[in-house]
Amino acid sequence: MATRVLVADDNPIILDLFRELVSSLEWDCHTVDNGLEALRMVEEAPPNLLVSDINMPGMNGLELVRSIRGTSQSSHIPIILMSSGALREEAMTAGCDAYLEKPFNVEEVLQLMRQLAGEAK
Repeated sequence: MATRVLVADDNPIILDLFRELVSSLEWDCHTVDNGLEALRMVEEAPPNLLVSDINMPGMNGLELVRSIRGTSQSSHIPIILMSSGALREEAMTAGCDAYLEKPFNVEEVLQLMRQLAGEAK
């Protein structure tokens, strides 16, 4: 079974970048542009890894992480939160496994995704 990655970001350029990154790992990539849709997808078919922006419409990334961590079915999913602001402390307190500040280094992102998705299997 292929590794499934869900990416939530309201920026289509970031979604395209992650589609390419995840494809380069030969994993399945699913994308959404808001936190509510991400939560729905996590509840329906939990991915092996979730990468989410913090600033999104509907439900922000911090709320998304808190919702996921509050459910027993999907609370184990590794989560990477990212933002263009310095929100590392808030992200880690919400319950994410890693935080990326935009702009980020692509090689570091690939390494982090491999590490976290590998741990989840």
